[in-house]
Amino acid sequence: RGRREGGWGGWYGRGGGWKVGVERAGENGWEDWKGLVDLCVCLVSSPARAEGNAVRLVGGSSGSEGRVEVFYNGAWGTVCDDSWNDLNARVVCQQLGFFGNSYATSGSQFGPGASTQPIWLDDMTCAGTEDYLSSCPNRGWGVHNCFHWEDAGVICRGKEIWGGEGRR
Repeated sequence: RGRREGGWGGWYGRGGGWKVGVERAGENGWEDWKGLVDLCVCLVSSPARAEGNAVRLVGGSSGSEGRVEVFYNGAWGTVCDDSWNDLNARVVCQQLGFFGNSYATSGSQFGPGASTQPIWLDDMTCAGTEDYLSSCPNRGWGVHNCFHWEDAGVICRGKEIWGGEGRR
């Protein structure tokens, strides 16, 4: 479970116990890989389990930091930084397999999402123990009072752990 394939690097969440993602899926190159990743999600997980549970980090200098994005309703969207704190960051980092200190960033520290990109989540109030960011209390999918200059980010520290319920 959760092992990397040659050439594949950035992991973007989990579905059915497997992680899916592509290191080369940057801001400009994502569309080239989107179909392949969507296919992988379908192959390793039922759409109902993957929907809303996939998370990725974008715009950081490494795979352990970046703007937080979640996959919902067929599109990647951002998370607003209202109420964003280190407990929320802990859930994201653990979901991605980092089990060390986690730090929340705000004000689009890793760049804003695209103007056409949805803002999926706002007013996150995680306890820090949830398996998925989407399990944390929030306003509801697509309900927000934010702009992309308020996109939330994380910095994950600590050793990456592989295995378990889709965690690496």
